[in-house]
Amino acid sequence: MTTTRLLPAWTCKCFSANISLLLVVLGAVLILTGCNNTMVVPGSKEGLMYQKAVAALNQKAQSLMTSGDSNGAVCRLESALDLLPEEPQTMSNLAIAYHSAERYPQAITLYEKMAQKQPAKAGFYLKYAGISFEAQGDKLMSMVSDPALSNQAKDNRKAALDSYNQAITRYESALSDRNGLNEQDAKMLDAQMKNLQTQIQRIKSGEV
Repeated sequence: MTTTRLLPAWTCKCFSANISLLLVVLGAVLILTGCNNTMVVPGSKEGLMYQKAVAALNQKAQSLMTSGDSNGAVCRLESALDLLPEEPQTMSNLAIAYHSAERYPQAITLYEKMAQKQPAKAGFYLKYAGISFEAQGDKLMSMVSDPALSNQAKDNRKAALDSYNQAITRYESALSDRNGLNEQDAKMLDAQMKNLQTQIQRIKSGEV
């Protein structure tokens, strides 16, 4: 029997909301470029149109984040990156939206990518990669105590330990790098690592 897989409701809403803007922008760009697969040149007419579309999508995403619609924000920001891949502000906003939507692996991937691409802020982005790893660990530990997921408790506990250890590694890297961090950040990360080490010991001992 063939099963039809439906897209999540937020995906459908997002597609509907974005398609008009994207069609207008891309249609205009095709006219300007003559459909020659020309690379968008910064400062050119088509480049400016892309930038305006990306700015509009970022603004809409910010509004959605404020209203609590993290998945809607993710959708707009992914569309913005489709228009201008690796645009720094969009990448940063998307990482935040991924984290808010509890899509931690995607947030971590983006934060670490930005740490590589922007060495002057590497410590800053590694800090947030660690925060996403830690949040992922917290989510996994909340699942350990869920009776409906009791058969997965052992695996979730193991995955949580790995996430916490990965968080500590990122915090250590951020402290070692220091780029983009201030003294308050450093103190916070040091305290957070100690808390995580305590949590890891409690998990290993079976206390939690």
